[in-house]
Amino acid sequence: MRTISTVPAVLDYLYDMCSLGLPELMVTDGMPKPPKDAEPNILCIGFTGIPGEPVVENNRELRQLASKPSSEEYGVICLASSWRRHDTDTKKVRAIAYGIIDSVNELLVNDHTLGGLVMRAMINSEQYAQEQTSMGVVATVRFTIYINAVTR
Repeated sequence: MRTISTVPAVLDYLYDMCSLGLPELMVTDGMPKPPKDAEPNILCIGFTGIPGEPVVENNRELRQLASKPSSEEYGVICLASSWRRHDTDTKKVRAIAYGIIDSVNELLVNDHTLGGLVMRAMINSEQYAQEQTSMGVVATVRFTIYINAVTR
């Protein structure tokens, strides 16, 4: 049976790849569930930072003379965040947040087809926010993993 989309398999693969490839990091499948998931460094696969907000917008195209959509392009929105209790050193916390992104990028460079699920996976955009709070500085990077795939 043909699948309409690679999105579910890609989300599972990204979560598993990051969980196994970055064992020192708290990795969540979607939104973290506080307080259990309240770690100083966190990577959320498929979460924008706003509960309920869409994390994937998929576009499908017909390939050549095919009668069913078979080519799709989409982005998976993810979030990397670092927080150091009572630490106000923005530079240090920002470096940790971007270090998380660097680690995800390294995993994608080494497996850009996600085990053959897609033709290409790569980080193609990011948004950075920092905030000094009474509990310390928080650095958050919302980034998108671009996916180019063919449904089967």
